[in-house]
Amino acid sequence: MKQTEEKKENRKKLILKTARRVFAKHGYFLTTIDMVAKAADLAKGTTYLYFKNKEYLFFSLVEDGYNELFSYLINIKNENVDPLRKIYNMIKLDVEFHGKNDDLCRLFFSNQAQVVDNFLPKFRQKILEKHMEQIKLVAEIVSEGIKQKKLKKMDPIQLAIVIIGITHCLNITNCMNISKQKSAESEISFMYDFVLNGCRKH
Repeated sequence: MKQTEEKKENRKKLILKTARRVFAKHGYFLTTIDMVAKAADLAKGTTYLYFKNKEYLFFSLVEDGYNELFSYLINIKNENVDPLRKIYNMIKLDVEFHGKNDDLCRLFFSNQAQVVDNFLPKFRQKILEKHMEQIKLVAEIVSEGIKQKKLKKMDPIQLAIVIIGITHCLNITNCMNISKQKSAESEISFMYDFVLNGCRKH
């Protein structure tokens, strides 16, 4: 029984890994379940056992990305370090995570992402909920900095939105090759200084 469950889980991971590659290469609208199944060397019917349609398959890819990023953020939040260092580490994580997953990011951040968003309204709320979880987690670290008098008194949620928003914009420009600094480290340092110079308690 355990072996069967493990086999199912491995097959699901194979489908997701393959789908990610196929979506990134062909785009959302040109990709089909049949294309994913062939690339994974599986029968089309087998793929449908795990994902009932292309929309759910695509959403699963996005959801997996959010879950992975969120688990890393929780680890940073629980680190026994200065809250300002935690904010730096979060910015660093976000930039490096999107750089490592640039194939999926390009697909999600491309012009067609807006169409996909309208095409999949049932998934929009779930994505917004995951985004709000991330904001709240960053806000908790900001609150830590305020309590320790490392940051000025301000609305933690608003500052969390600013931090995530600026990082998000940088990730878009990098994924879409609009603009790229010489190194990720210089980008991370610039964002950290830009955000916190106005917020740090003097």
